[in-house]
Amino acid sequence: MAKKYIVKLTDVERESLQALIRQGKHSARQLFRARILLLSDKGNTGSVIKLLLDV
Repeated sequence: MAKKYIVKLTDVERESLQALIRQGKHSARQLFRARILLLSDKGNTGSVIKLLLDV
């Protein structure tokens, strides 16, 4: 069984990730991981994130 991780971002962390995505000047991997973190912070599970990101 996969481990469950609870992601709780601070406002500063959340804003930083959103800015990173908005700029779009980073690698696709970094942008993808930032999106995963933001979706996890909203309480989405891995299977929901998988569907939302078309993985």
